[in-house]
Amino acid sequence: MHIRSARELGLLIRDRRRRLSLTQAELAERIGASRHWVMGVEAGKSTVEVGLVLAALAALDLVCDLRPREMLTGAREPGAPPEASHDAATFTPTAPGRPDLSRILSRTRASGRGRD
Repeated sequence: MHIRSARELGLLIRDRRRRLSLTQAELAERIGASRHWVMGVEAGKSTVEVGLVLAALAALDLVCDLRPREMLTGAREPGAPPEASHDAATFTPTAPGRPDLSRILSRTRASGRGRD
């Protein structure tokens, strides 16, 4: 799964937390953060602490697998512009089945900006 923005990462974290039946407060306690921090990351706040993001991913049984884009899509032609403005990160859940980010995004849009 390619994560291209803080918002997409936040949606993935929120979806996974809910699938595990955890509240924001429970996730916060597991990683040593505040519920306010969890709310921020789930809302797509781009200035969250990277160490806590990695702790949250680990607490949710998610693995962060970073690699050069060309390893995922094949080599680009020299001088070709990048496909996105940010490098992509691939997140792979350790549990069977991959979350479908487009489904998560469309479900979130359809329901409005749901809270905890």
